[in-house]
Parts: sequence; C-alpha cells; structure tokens
Amino acid sequence: MTRHIEESMLHDLLEGFLDPAEEREAREHLGKCPVCRGELEKLNELLQHLGSLPLEAKPSRDLWPQIAWRMEG
Repeated sequence: MTRHIEESMLHDLLEGFLDPAEEREAREHLGKCPVCRGELEKLNELLQHLGSLPLEAKPSRDLWPQIAWRMEG
C-alpha cells in the first residue's frame, strides 16, 4: 500500500471488518505513515465520543405543533 488509506477502510479496520490480509497491509502502512495514523487516531477518538452520547435525545418541549404548522403552510 503506497497511497493513504481510505477513510472507509480505516472505519473497517476499527470495526474489525477487514480480512486478515487487508488488516496486515493496513497496519504495515500505518506503521510507516504518520498521516494515516493521525487520521485513524482522530476517527477512533470520534467514535469513542459518539459512544458516550445518549442513545436518545429528548427535546426540551414538544416540537410537533411547529413542524405540522410548517408542513401545512
């Protein structure tokens, strides 16, 4: 692998979706490429932050009346 790793492949690497040969190739590249390592670290950090968010967010008030009004208007 001579070019940078695509973002989708970095996602797959973090999620464990790569086959063993792809994973080995990606990890070898990451060992030599600070740009891709940095992207992987940022992506991993983002996924960790997303994992800490609540599964459901409730609005502070009922928004349906305003939504319905705008849909009708």
